[in-house]
Amino acid sequence: MVGLIQKMWLDFVEERAGREGVAEVMRRAGIPPDRVYRIGEPYSDSEWQRLLHATCDVLHCTQDEALEAYAGVFGRDALSRYPKWFEMSANSREFLERQVTIHNVFASGVRDPEARKAVVDKFRIEKRAGEIVTHYRSPNRLCGLYKSLARWMFEHYGDEATIEEPKCMLRGDDECELHVVWTKLRAA
Repeated sequence: MVGLIQKMWLDFVEERAGREGVAEVMRRAGIPPDRVYRIGEPYSDSEWQRLLHATCDVLHCTQDEALEAYAGVFGRDALSRYPKWFEMSANSREFLERQVTIHNVFASGVRDPEARKAVVDKFRIEKRAGEIVTHYRSPNRLCGLYKSLARWMFEHYGDEATIEEPKCMLRGDDECELHVVWTKLRAA
């Protein structure tokens, strides 16, 4: 997992619990307090899992609640940090169709070929009439994050959609298969 997620995650924790909350999450996760996450560098999945669990403990919330709240922080940051991503997309469908490419751009700076492949291999997308199907596979099993970020996109663009997940790694499947079906979509 590249450091953009962790960097924004700690911003989310700070927004909710201040610098003291960040320090406590880092302590509980066993991460050095002076760690600086670099946007395009890979970090271990186990470190991410420790951050996630420590955050839920410190913020007294479930993983789903944390991911949903984080999606807003991440979305607002991405909107200001990468405004062209949003300008290039007339609606949430166009953005989510580009999401795999955007995700994989962060891997381009990863020097180790195996680490780069691990990032790039997480997502695959199928474009269908009225829907997209995202295939996701990661040891972090963060399909909840994908769904939270997609819901943020729907709201941002004023679209309406449902997300169905007939396959999920959290239920024992070998991948997550997320069907995003639009009922209202801003014209392109």
